[in-house]
Amino acid sequence: MVTTDPADEEMHRPLEFVLKDAFKAARRRLKKLEAKQRGNVKSHPRQESSAVVEKLFPEKGYGFLRTVDGQEIYFHRNSVLREGFDRMEIGTGVNFFKEMGKKGPQASSVRIVDKPGSRETCEQDS
Repeated sequence: MVTTDPADEEMHRPLEFVLKDAFKAARRRLKKLEAKQRGNVKSHPRQESSAVVEKLFPEKGYGFLRTVDGQEIYFHRNSVLREGFDRMEIGTGVNFFKEMGKKGPQASSVRIVDKPGSRETCEQDS
C-alpha cells in the first residue's frame, strides 16, 4: 500500500496529480523490491543524506546545510543540481552526498526535494 499524508494546502489537488504521484511512488517501490529480490541491490560508496538549508549567502554563491543529525555542511552553488541554487531559501529541503573538502565536510550533488511555502518539489527517479 502506498500512502502519503498531504499538507493542508494539498488537500484539494486535482485528482490527476494525486494519482500520478501515487503511481510514481508505487513504481519506485516495486523497482526497489524487484532489485532486492533479484539480488541486484547496488552498494554505493557514498550514502545520500537529507538536510535543510540553514544559512545562505547568494551574493557569495555558497551556504550551509543542517543534517538530520545536526551536522553543518558547506555547499557551493556549483554543487546544486539543475541550476537550483537561485531557487533556494532558508528551510529548503535537499538530498546530497557528503565529501571531505579542504576545510572539512562539504555537500556535492545537492538536489532540492522540498521548498517551504510552495508546491515546488523535485521529481524522484521514476
